[in-house]
Amino acid sequence: MRDFFHIFGVDIHEVVVFEEAVKKFDGSQGFIDVFWKGKLLIEHKYTSDDSGYVTVKFTKLAQAQKIVVTNPVSNESKTININVVSRFSGASDVVMYYFDGSKFKVKVIGDDGNAVGKNQVVTISLNKKTYRVKTDEKGFAVLKIPNTVKPGKYQWAVTYKGQTIKKTVKVKQNLKTKKYTVRKSAKKLIIKATLKNGKKAVKNKKLILKIKGKKIAAKTNKKGVAKFTIKKNVIKRLKVGKKYAVKISYLKNTIKTTVKVKR
Repeated sequence: MRDFFHIFGVDIHEVVVFEEAVKKFDGSQGFIDVFWKGKLLIEHKYTSDDSGYVTVKFTKLAQAQKIVVTNPVSNESKTININVVSRFSGASDVVMYYFDGSKFKVKVIGDDGNAVGKNQVVTISLNKKTYRVKTDEKGFAVLKIPNTVKPGKYQWAVTYKGQTIKKTVKVKQNLKTKKYTVRKSAKKLIIKATLKNGKKAVKNKKLILKIKGKKIAAKTNKKGVAKFTIKKNVIKRLKVGKKYAVKISYLKNTIKTTVKVKR
């Protein structure tokens, strides 16, 4: 029914009242399944099987529902409350430093309202990529944030059996450096870059520096500092008064700075 309203660009929950109380022609109390004042009313009728049972199949319920069943012969009514639960539990936004090992974790709920078992597939879309993640024995789907997710803010889209939830991940920059100045006559220039997750140094990681077509590698020390030595033969090729672009990378994460040459 919700899809029917969507055809006309209408949100059913903004205009419709469910189980609107009305008086029947005989003066008794009754209820209308779907009531849109001045526009539309809908009443569902179902036929019982040989055993007297009526089966109603719901494909999409987005919120709690109240079902009123009325016997057309005796006019006896019974109200049934349906509690609609999310297929996801424990999902939260993620705040992290770039590739610090953080994971997105969510418990997946089955048709019976309990956690699903192992090997149920959950689809997670992040940063224009889609991941198919299988649940573990306790029903958790876990995705380690890959190094392709660079510093910035992104939105998750997590889907299982027709339901999608959206969460955010904020990736903070953990790579820093500064601007440098060097004399044309200098024998060398030491450029430093730090890799820290907040106050925690990230040691023994390989960083790459690029300047004027040349690549230099260095590893971070116990303080999270990598030192790149620009030798005299490189400095000689630089022109006085010019600024040269410098890129420093850790995996897929790159920051930029400059080196200014003076006399």
